[in-house]
Amino acid sequence: MDLRHRVVLLRAHLVVARAERRWRRDLARSLGAYATQRERDDLLATLDRYPDAETRVYREVLMRPASPSWPDRWPATGRDVAGRRP
Repeated sequence: MDLRHRVVLLRAHLVVARAERRWRRDLARSLGAYATQRERDDLLATLDRYPDAETRVYREVLMRPASPSWPDRWPATGRDVAGRRP
């Protein structure tokens, strides 16, 4: 396989990967409407009716913890964000 074919395959892979990331981001945004744990549990119960192979991605997004807020401290250094020691 020459270089041109490899470049075409790489570009095709990148297009597919970008589309998949966009789809996952949109899915996470739409599933974010289920804010309470009860709503998420109801949705997971609904997903239990379908095979795991079909609902794996949805479950991964639902089980992912919410993004934490920005930390007040940098634990590794023992300093707060402004650089002061406690």
